[in-house]
Amino acid sequence: MTVVGIAMGIAAIVALRATADGLTNYYALFGGSGADLLITQEDSVDVVFSAIKEEVGQELARLPEVESVAGMLVTLASVEEVPYFILFGYAPHEFAIQHFKIVEGEGLPTRSVGRRGKPLVLGKMAAQNLEKGIGDTLNLLEGTYRIVGIYETGKPVEESGAVISLQEAQAIAGKLRQVNAYQVKLRDLSQMQWLRQRIQRRFPNLTLSTSADFADEQEMLAYMRGFTWAVSLLAVLIGGVGVMNTMLMSVFERTREIGVLRALGWRKGRVLMMILKESLLLSSLGGVVGIGVGTGAVRALAYMPATMGLLSGTFSGDLFLQALTVTFALGVVGSSTLPGAPRGYCPWRRCAMRAEGYAPARRTSVLAGWR
Repeated sequence: MTVVGIAMGIAAIVALRATADGLTNYYALFGGSGADLLITQEDSVDVVFSAIKEEVGQELARLPEVESVAGMLVTLASVEEVPYFILFGYAPHEFAIQHFKIVEGEGLPTRSVGRRGKPLVLGKMAAQNLEKGIGDTLNLLEGTYRIVGIYETGKPVEESGAVISLQEAQAIAGKLRQVNAYQVKLRDLSQMQWLRQRIQRRFPNLTLSTSADFADEQEMLAYMRGFTWAVSLLAVLIGGVGVMNTMLMSVFERTREIGVLRALGWRKGRVLMMILKESLLLSSLGGVVGIGVGTGAVRALAYMPATMGLLSGTFSGDLFLQALTVTFALGVVGSSTLPGAPRGYCPWRRCAMRAEGYAPARRTSVLAGWR
């Protein structure tokens, strides 16, 4: 049961940290189009909750330092058996849609043609999970869409969704003539600082970020990482108590054994090291099981149709190092906090005699057998 308790805590740490790292890749995709600046609404917890009027984009496009402006909108919709399906809204004629590499069919047309539904470009992972191909249809909230192409980007979040026109995405999200963000490409990068100050003065309710720094500036990631460390601390406290209780009972039941070891010449430090090794072995076993359970849970959720793309985790060396550090801390905390008996109580000769059966052994303090 101690191993199970430790495993559950480590599994929670691995799952939460992997999900947080996966969200970093999610935010990184907003800079994958080659834009120099990304403009979102100020004080929005997440880019999905950002709302900027299209008039702002038109005014940005008229600035002499700006080469081109592209609006984007991300929303969720229900698609057949998938309750949360990611939809990316882009204007087909703008530069931001070009990073969706078409591997089958064609890209999003500038005009809807045909009677079988509105055009839609489906991600490669979504096509595999939904078993859809070119010419098939998808039933979304606003009607039927026809798959005209399959794309890939190398990012699971994008490949698990679909791309539709910006106007269609606005209708589904209920944000008419609004976008989540504007991606801006400059004529000269040396003018970036001047342009940022100019836009900030004109639109004080907007936040400007470079594409490379956008992910690091998201509050959602900070909350997620802080929550992960809080769970780690909680796992150390609860798991440490569990390990301490197990080792406490173990030492209580081995008073005679410890007395014999002391009578045979074992020093206190050697006995302590024996208990510490047992505690570390117990916590390490729970840590290994927890890492396996957490990794398997994240991978399973990432490939389930209901959660594909939303919970794509990223496993790094730092993640497993954090899990192993917490595991090691559990073993040390659980073994080093065992209470001791008053000095001089039950000297080793008396304990040795008890161990040999000369006197009934009394269950006193946990360390009474070897003090």
